[in-house]
Amino acid sequence: MLVRPGERIPVDAAIISGVTAVDESAITGESLPRERHPGDQVLAGTMNYTGRIEVRAVKVGEDSTFGKVVRLIVAAEAEKPRAARVVDRYAAMVHAAGAGRGRHHLGPDRRGGPRRGGAGRPAARARSSWPRPRPRWRPSAGRPGWASSSRAANTWRRAARADTVLFDKTGTLTHGRPTVDTVAPAPGERPEAVIGLAASLEKDCSHPLAAAVMTAAGRSGIAVTGADSMVVEVGLGVRGSVAGQAVEVGSPDMAGGEETLPPPLRRELTAIRERGATGLVVCRAGQPIGVLGVADTIRDTAARTVDALRKLGIATVGVLSGDHRQAVAAMAGQVGITALWSDLRPGDKLDVLRTMQQQGRRVLFVGDGINDAPALARANIGVAMGGGGTDVALETADVALTNDDIARLPFLVALGRRMVRLIGINIGLALVFNAVAILGSAYGVLSPVAAAVFHNAGSIVVVLFSASVALTADPVPATGTV
Repeated sequence: MLVRPGERIPVDAAIISGVTAVDESAITGESLPRERHPGDQVLAGTMNYTGRIEVRAVKVGEDSTFGKVVRLIVAAEAEKPRAARVVDRYAAMVHAAGAGRGRHHLGPDRRGGPRRGGAGRPAARARSSWPRPRPRWRPSAGRPGWASSSRAANTWRRAARADTVLFDKTGTLTHGRPTVDTVAPAPGERPEAVIGLAASLEKDCSHPLAAAVMTAAGRSGIAVTGADSMVVEVGLGVRGSVAGQAVEVGSPDMAGGEETLPPPLRRELTAIRERGATGLVVCRAGQPIGVLGVADTIRDTAARTVDALRKLGIATVGVLSGDHRQAVAAMAGQVGITALWSDLRPGDKLDVLRTMQQQGRRVLFVGDGINDAPALARANIGVAMGGGGTDVALETADVALTNDDIARLPFLVALGRRMVRLIGINIGLALVFNAVAILGSAYGVLSPVAAAVFHNAGSIVVVLFSASVALTADPVPATGTV
């Protein structure tokens, strides 16, 4: 098969000819494109960025990496702890059964005519908090609102019980977009000249690293003139002419090797690599004039979110990533995460979650990519990024965060805990009011009218307590919603 630049690779394949950069973030979690050469394997569902490659199919359909991910999702759903599945079904049944007012049943009424079914009443009339002394049953098939509200209640309940929160890295704790975070000029050069020359050469290049350089130039207000000529050296970088000067931007190999760089630039390049970023060398007329550091940027709310989760008593906050260890460790250190797993495939993430659940932990997992879908399905509660998440992740998760705002996670947990506490309080209040009304009537302390008033006063108190859930404080104020 022939795969052109900008096309998605349809099958797992081996490259026969051509060199390119492949974006594998959706499958592996690697934040930056990886260079692929003849003999290397490429995966179904990944994006071919720069080169025209000829490939030979190795695995197709269910045997491909994407097909295996689909099987992992199905298996993860089936392996969900049995107790959790039983409780979910029982809670949904009780919620639907107890929501009715009890007057409308299918079957003949006292006059011999058919009674009106529950489907004829608006779903807004259902009251699951009504404190009656005995349950009233009615069919729930006509009330889709009951099923949806009970499913939401189950989600809050599971969020309340979570004691472990695990994040994917790329696109979750980070934005998933490369950004220039370091501009190191050679002695005698200015940073503006380095970034301006690199941006002028890469103005018409489609590589994500080129887009990062252009964005950096725009933020700094640097004028970009464009290149007189430009050639992409796949696997190395870009070279061409800018205002009559020969310019090169790419890996150290393009500049003749790392050993040819001046000592200050060599030290800067080493520091960039140690923190998990990618280093680009900028040369003018064959001489290196600076180094650019390109890395994925961390979300502004990531550190505050992690801190808020710990203050809520979450025992373990960790990150699961397919990226290399240096990049994962550098990011985790900045947001305050000490538990980290790197170089993971989709099945590896599933294994980590399975081990934790076997240890009795209740895991909340947050992800956005195809590679996260099996873990989202296996977790006690899966949370997907609603804005940038893949369709597979959104379909598999229990909760989606609008605006990709991870700062809403502490609120999800806090609201779930408050809801669980209020349910317990409401059950206790209902039993107390009903017991007092029944006993008071039996011993003549309350007249029938007074008992009825007291009983309905209990209903009002329960509703008011339920309404107080709206007063739940947000541990991390944010603009998004759950």
